Amino acid sequence: MSTPSFRAGRRIASPRARRALSRNDLDIARVLGSGPNGRIVEADVVRATQTESDSRAAQTQSDSPAKTQAISLFTLRAELDASALLSLEARHKVTPREMIERAVARALTFHSQPNIVCKISDAQSRRADEVCPALPPEADGVLGAGKIEERPFVVDGVLGARPTLRLCLRADAARWNENEAAPVFDTVVEILEEPMLLVFF
Repeated sequence: MSTPSFRAGRRIASPRARRALSRNDLDIARVLGSGPNGRIVEADVVRATQTESDSRAAQTQSDSPAKTQAISLFTLRAELDASALLSLEARHKVTPREMIERAVARALTFHSQPNIVCKISDAQSRRADEVCPALPPEADGVLGAGKIEERPFVVDGVLGARPTLRLCLRADAARWNENEAAPVFDTVVEILEEPMLLVFF
């Protein structure tokens, strides 16, 4: 370790400052004194050392380009007739949430996409018509469901009032593109509207 010069022209350092300069291997020329007649005190060395450290850290960050990966998300939405779901729940105590989980698992298998990780959102709301959850880091897609409520709905070309459920699928296109996700989503909707389809899918 080099020993810095503690006196350069009029530049004078206190004994504690000299020890701090030596300890941090800091050139006295890089320190601005705040004491009487420009005398360098220990606090000046501490400030200069911190400035040097911050400068090196900033240089390291600028030399290392940030490695960020853009995530391209897409969303699929659907509203379905939930009459059969409510009937199933009343007769067999199978909740809509359980049916959604079964429908997603069966749809992924049916479309030969067993390696896709599609989470079911845990966000439960008694008031939200639709839930579009954030995509978890470990998942390729996430499915959210709003509350089941009676709404205007067209069946066989006739507008009427039906209990409906709104689904929202959000996925990362880099891992699960729309051409793969859309058929799975459509099958989930079909199964939830007609749960007996689970026998065939």
